[in-house]
Amino acid sequence: MLPIYPITETNKALICRLYDAINAGNFSQVEGCFHPSFRHHSPAPGQSRGVHSITQFWSQLRRQFPGLQLVLNELIAEGDYVVVRGTIEFHGPFGRFIEIVRVVDGQITDLWNVVTLDRGWVANGAALRRQP
Repeated sequence: MLPIYPITETNKALICRLYDAINAGNFSQVEGCFHPSFRHHSPAPGQSRGVHSITQFWSQLRRQFPGLQLVLNELIAEGDYVVVRGTIEFHGPFGRFIEIVRVVDGQITDLWNVVTLDRGWVANGAALRRQP
């Protein structure tokens, strides 16, 4: 059996704090989870690659869909990386996501993600709209 390394547990705890802050709408706490040189490697069309893109996207969604919640279904950590599998809930399932997050010195430095939305919704930058 492999030993549990404290750094992987610390990194997983950071990700849990991040999603708790997003769910609570506490975006100053969200920004504190990210390193100043953070890079989003898979932004939505029209979205920038910095931390502002993350806070803008989730604050817009929470305004558009009050009560929207991110649910962490699985967290897997190895070294500097945490893999997250989760669902987006809004009066039931709304979407799914998988993220690979790199954490260095207690802050998120890199993010790669894939988000799939249910019920005909598509993302356009920091907004959602129904597909025709």
